[in-house]
Amino acid sequence: MRTQQPFAIILGCSDSRTPVEILFDEGFGDLFVIRIAGNIVAPSVVGSIEFAAAQFGTRLVVVMGHTRCGAISATVKALQTGLGPESKNIRAITDRIAPHLQGLIHSRTGKALLQEAMRANVRASVDHLRHGSRLLEELVVAGRVAVVGAEYSLETGAVHFLDSLPAASAPQALNVRTKRVYEPAVRSDGNRVLVDRLWPRGISKLRAQLESWLREVAPSNALRQWYGHRPERWPEFQARYARELQTHEEAVQRLLALARQKPLTLVYSSREPELNNAAALKSYLLAKARRAG
Repeated sequence: MRTQQPFAIILGCSDSRTPVEILFDEGFGDLFVIRIAGNIVAPSVVGSIEFAAAQFGTRLVVVMGHTRCGAISATVKALQTGLGPESKNIRAITDRIAPHLQGLIHSRTGKALLQEAMRANVRASVDHLRHGSRLLEELVVAGRVAVVGAEYSLETGAVHFLDSLPAASAPQALNVRTKRVYEPAVRSDGNRVLVDRLWPRGISKLRAQLESWLREVAPSNALRQWYGHRPERWPEFQARYARELQTHEEAVQRLLALARQKPLTLVYSSREPELNNAAALKSYLLAKARRAG
């Protein structure tokens, strides 16, 4: 029996119209394929990619989205109407995608919106894999692994890599990421800023390695208590939080200035890895930079 020696790891969508091995004309053992609706990055996905990179020495990771993606369409609809899917399991998918599309909803419509939403989601997944896993981040920094995004067109059958396309979802090349304060700080974090109202328990200033602590950009106690990390309230939480941030323009501009210098890591303490104040703040900053042109 042939052993597997995959030269690439592909994170793709579970859509039945995107059979990865057929699209790339590869055989058994050539690709390590992970398929999940919306090509989202969940903990099990990260673990699978870490396993392949460590076990087989695979040096290329491709996150591949596609046109007419049902997960993207459902997320856009939820953001536009405020009504998410009835199934909490489907909502778990759209809630992971929503933070990365928030800034696009009011700037585009129709097919253009769906295309840019798909690309924004791919780029967000690429960023998560590059910076959300210590193992993968170290491999990327060492030049041993590359993580790239791609899109597959159902209409033409062509696969395009996003590095060759205009990055409308990431204006001014801002590199903003989020990271839990309890994870080790690494050099590639760049400017680390704590964005919680309270100092995290059990963390010393030496261990935190912060550029600054901006309490003023944290959600108000009233908003935080109302949200309570309930996924169904996430879109409304983002909207209310954005209104609060508008009253702290000086602090927001300071964050944008730091992001223009080098990577900006928004540090938080919540156990929720995706639907937290740092993720909402990241979306707000990128949307603000996009509007500024």
